[in-house]
Amino acid sequence: MNARWISAGLIATALAIAPNRTARTEWLSSRATTGSVTASEPVEHRVKPAEPLHASTRKTSEATREQVAWMTRVTSEVRARFERPVGLNLLENDAGAMVAIASASGADFIRVKIYVGAMMTPFGLETGKAHEAIKARNALAADRVAIFADVHDRTGMPIASGGFVEDVEFAVRLGGADGLVLTGKSFPETLTLIRAARGKWPTVPILVGGGIDKDNFCEAVALADGAIVSTSLKASGSAVGPFVPEKVKEFMTNARRPRPSI
Repeated sequence: MNARWISAGLIATALAIAPNRTARTEWLSSRATTGSVTASEPVEHRVKPAEPLHASTRKTSEATREQVAWMTRVTSEVRARFERPVGLNLLENDAGAMVAIASASGADFIRVKIYVGAMMTPFGLETGKAHEAIKARNALAADRVAIFADVHDRTGMPIASGGFVEDVEFAVRLGGADGLVLTGKSFPETLTLIRAARGKWPTVPILVGGGIDKDNFCEAVALADGAIVSTSLKASGSAVGPFVPEKVKEFMTNARRPRPSI
C-alpha cells in the first residue's frame, strides 16, 4: 500500500435519497465533481472525499441489492476518475457485500467497523465480521482488497472484551486484518489507542477513523499512517451533507506543512 495517505473512503448505506435513475445519476455526477477539488493535489497525504448517504435507511445488518449495485457504480466512477487509493464502508457492516463491491469496482480496501468481538451500538448488538470478510475475499480471489478493521470504534461499547490490546491482536493475528482503523471518544484517546496498537504491532498500517480536522491532522499523522476525514470538511458539521471545496482546500494547505514528530 502507498506510504502515508488520507482517504475519506466511500461511507454509505443506500441511495434512497435519489428515487429515480435520473436523480441518482445527477447525484453521482455532482459527488464526483465534489471529489475533484483534490484530484490534482501532488501531496503526500491525499484526500478522496465521497459523499456519505443518510443513515436513516439503515435497518438490518445486510446491505440491500440497491446498495450493492449503486455503491459498485459510485466506487467504479471514483476509481476511474482519480488516481488515488479508494476504500469503502457500508454502515450495515456487511463485510461480504463490501468485499464484493471492492472486487468488482477495483477499490483498494474496505473498512469493517466491527471486525472481532461484539459491540453494543446505537443500532443494537453487532458481532465481528472477520470470518465473513476473509471467506468472501477468498471466494472472490480478491487478495488485492485490503481489510482495514476498526477496533473498539467510538460509536459503540465492546462486550465481554479482554481489552483493547487483546482485541487488536485478535484482529491482526486471528482475523488477518491488513490494517487498523482507530478512533477514540476524544482526540487524546485516539492518540493513546494508536500508541498502544503500535506497541503490539509496530508495522501494521493504522488510519485514524474520525475526529480529524485541519488543526489536529499533523499531530495525528505523526503517529498514524493516514486519516479518514469527513465531518470537518462539511457545511453541516456532521456525517451527512455536501463537502465544502474551500474547507477541503484549507485542509490540504495545512496538510502540506511540515509535520511535527511525537
